[in-house]
Amino acid sequence: MSQVVVLDGQRRWQQLQVEADKLTNLIRVSRDKLVDLDGKIMKNMSRMTSAETNALISARRIVRALETRLQELNAFLLYRAGNTVEQAEELMRKNLVIPSDPMTTVLDATPIRPLRPSDWKGTLEALFSRVEAKIPIRHAFG
Repeated sequence: MSQVVVLDGQRRWQQLQVEADKLTNLIRVSRDKLVDLDGKIMKNMSRMTSAETNALISARRIVRALETRLQELNAFLLYRAGNTVEQAEELMRKNLVIPSDPMTTVLDATPIRPLRPSDWKGTLEALFSRVEAKIPIRHAFG
């Protein structure tokens, strides 16, 4: 009986590692898009409206919040104490709260509602698409 529990625990940790890998990839792809945009924004600044600027700021804020979530998950994965598997799983089910920062306050950026994990990728894709409509960038999402 205890071996079944251990195997179940190992599978749960493995699944959390898979989730961490997916999140790492989403962050990498999003960062690549942001870098690509940074190089093109100055040439296309006159085409940017407040909607595109707000979308870009929102994408950056979401990526920063995802990076924080990944750091928290990686801490659980590193220590793997017995009762922390439940806490790690709960962390990955929780909505992502995107905090405000001084820059968003100065720019009067639109608050972002908490995002369900199933909405992270789609929300970033939508924000990048909004900016891409004014500034062509390469497609990185698969």
